[in-house]
Amino acid sequence: MKKLIFTSLLIVICLFLPFNYYTKPATKSSVKVQENIRVIAHFNESLVEGNTITTQVRNIPSGSIRILFDHFKVLELKAVFLNRYNENGILKPVLHNFPQNETLKGWQEIIMEDHSRAADLIGLLSNEAGVQYAHIERPLPFKPCIVPNDPMYPLQWHLNNPSNSLADIRAEQAWNINKGRNDVIIAVCDGGVDYNHTDLDPGNRSRIIAGYDSGDDDYDPLDNLPNWTEGSYAGHGTNIAGIIGAITNNNSRVSGIMWNCKIMPVKMVGSGGVTVTYPFGSTNWDFSTTAFPSDVADAIDYAVNNGAHVINLSYAFAGMGWPINDVILRVPLLYSAISNAYNQNVVVVVAMGNEYNQGNPTNYPAAFAREVIAVGNTNNSLQRSPSSSTGPHIDVSAPGTGIYTTDRSGGTGFHSGTSMAAPIVSGVAGLIISQGLDRSFNLTNDDIRHILEISADDIEEYGIGFDEMTGYGKINAYRALALLDEPNKLYHGLSYGGNTSKTSLSKWIYTGGGRWGLASGMYLNVDRYTVTKRVSFEVPFCLPPTVWMRERQSACISAANPNNGFPWALITNVTETGFNVTYYAYYVRYNSAGQTINKWVSSEINSTRIAYTAIGEPNIAATAGPISGPSHIYATSSATFTINGLPQGSSIAWDKSPNLSYLSGQGTASYTVWAPNTSNGVAWINAVITGPCGAVTLPRKEIVILGSPGQPLDIAGFPSNGMQFGSNSFYEFRVICQTFPCMYEQVEWLVGGGTIIEGQGTETITVLTGNAVPGITLYFDVSVRGRYAESDWSPWLWRTGYVVDGIGPLYVIYPNPASSQITISQIFNYNALGQAQQPKPITTIRLVDQMGVTMMTQNFQG
Repeated sequence: MKKLIFTSLLIVICLFLPFNYYTKPATKSSVKVQENIRVIAHFNESLVEGNTITTQVRNIPSGSIRILFDHFKVLELKAVFLNRYNENGILKPVLHNFPQNETLKGWQEIIMEDHSRAADLIGLLSNEAGVQYAHIERPLPFKPCIVPNDPMYPLQWHLNNPSNSLADIRAEQAWNINKGRNDVIIAVCDGGVDYNHTDLDPGNRSRIIAGYDSGDDDYDPLDNLPNWTEGSYAGHGTNIAGIIGAITNNNSRVSGIMWNCKIMPVKMVGSGGVTVTYPFGSTNWDFSTTAFPSDVADAIDYAVNNGAHVINLSYAFAGMGWPINDVILRVPLLYSAISNAYNQNVVVVVAMGNEYNQGNPTNYPAAFAREVIAVGNTNNSLQRSPSSSTGPHIDVSAPGTGIYTTDRSGGTGFHSGTSMAAPIVSGVAGLIISQGLDRSFNLTNDDIRHILEISADDIEEYGIGFDEMTGYGKINAYRALALLDEPNKLYHGLSYGGNTSKTSLSKWIYTGGGRWGLASGMYLNVDRYTVTKRVSFEVPFCLPPTVWMRERQSACISAANPNNGFPWALITNVTETGFNVTYYAYYVRYNSAGQTINKWVSSEINSTRIAYTAIGEPNIAATAGPISGPSHIYATSSATFTINGLPQGSSIAWDKSPNLSYLSGQGTASYTVWAPNTSNGVAWINAVITGPCGAVTLPRKEIVILGSPGQPLDIAGFPSNGMQFGSNSFYEFRVICQTFPCMYEQVEWLVGGGTIIEGQGTETITVLTGNAVPGITLYFDVSVRGRYAESDWSPWLWRTGYVVDGIGPLYVIYPNPASSQITISQIFNYNALGQAQQPKPITTIRLVDQMGVTMMTQNFQG
């Protein structure tokens, strides 16, 4: 994960050599031509129309030019402006049609079989009528535009090291992507900053903004410490500020990593004279070389509360052999301030310390681990500085030996130590934040730490991958910013729970230092749950992306608990569509003293979570769709289907079932088809979206082809006009289309001489006929119409008949009235002609009140 290979390199460049045009020379050119050249000419339209990407020699109207080309073995002419032609080599319409645009068609590359005589061809071709220019084109040296004009810049090897390009941070290449934003604030919590230095601030405090002095409890963070004692912080903060953000490209002194930023000076070292001492145990302390933990905590808190994005702490104290829990307890204010900064999404960069040769003690705050980014020191030979402290808590390394930067009182000078390496990381972190803001990525401090680690150059001398000497390697500003550059995009995801398996532990040692609300110690009768799952990305990528966990927003820990209770997850099998993850959760019942705990660590299974970041080139084709359009279309009619949000830079190819005919829209976001069939059937529409990294087939759109609503309909139960129906009887009617079922989306019924009991709006209704009176004709009619989707209604289908007394079954119902149970028997059944028939089995009984409302329905069989 630490070595990235970028297949495309985007560098802003400036030409510093002019083209060498050979125009109508009087004699042969003596220029020696190599194979890595191109022969370019500009022809009048009378010779080359330029409507196709290539022009054959035989098609050139000028006989003398054809002879010349045949002699010099010219194969063909090829247009220089290739982007103007489609995949078939035909000139595309131009957006702006003005004369200068047309003349560009005349620029052609002369494709020769042998370039050794190209100069001779140019000499002769330039004298031909219709040839405006002819010249030999060679590759020209390119020079990065982003090279500061500051006179001391060549001494700043950490930015650009011509003698060993692997040792610098590739600042020039990074600046081609982002030079930093002026709304990014980096706090220098140190011994103060000389805000009067003209290479740090123009004099109006627009760069070295208002700050704070926690050491002297005022708001003047000027670097005014005495400097005649070894180890004094005098000038230290000014050195740091210059590395991060000295005014760059102002033709003065040195360059900073961030061309545009705001430095927040926070002085945390007291300004007392160096002769003032105060006893702490048996040790005398000099206030100009030390800081109280509470003043450091106050300084950090000021930076957090006043908008700092990054806090640089080039400051360390030895843990004196204490375990981390004791360190936290002995300096609770300092740890609380750093922990709060981390939880407030501030990046805290700290120096590892320079005591490797003095026993390599564990230094703090570097050993506060995941809440900070701990930085080691490398030299201009890409080796760890012999003095740079090491340990398992180191994150990355950076140049820190012989770093040329600003000194207080307007000067400049060389300085060394992890104190100089840390601000280089702070400056690059500021560039990363700037790039994230420019691209609307909601970067977290965990994201920035992981980006620095992943993009770092591995120093294999100390081992492959992470090592305790240099961490993940020497930071590489260019690779960090390139990871956030086009075409890559960054996505944040959150996944809860997963598949679990339980392991019972009789004893479990926890060293989390109070994280998750559990004190460090031994616990008994603990269940450990292994949580596994496959996490799918919101959008698939062209290639497997870079994925990491955002610890601060995750709730999951490891099996062996080696990371002091910090969130942990193992991410494996990263593909274009997702990744596998494994982590653990614990249910703790008792501590070693026998006290009941009954607590989940880090969380109950369903609440465990991994917050992750994935960055890479998304397959934009997958963001299109779905296909929208009607689900029904009429035979002999057209329908249009569309893709919403067709990604820019992608193409679309539509497909259809054979029972549809294509009308228009192939290759566009709207596709229109015709349904020529006159019978019902099923059809489909399909679309394939192709982006820069492959094709994605969208889900097929199924369509039902329906007969025209103007075609005649039948009504089951009322097949013809003139039918007679029994008085006060129930009848069921169903609409019949040309092919059943109708699949109408809306149906409407009208009934005269009866009441619709149920089914209005559906294809089947139940009707109660009216009460027929002897001697009076009671007309009975049923009408129905339907429609599909938002189409027009079909014409009404109308049937009319009569209600006749005495037609239909004759029932005996007793007792009457009844309170709980009744008996119904059928004694006669008459047809429409009044002829008696055999009784038929009762299949349905429906009780209806006087308002026609159904009170009960009961079905029978037999």
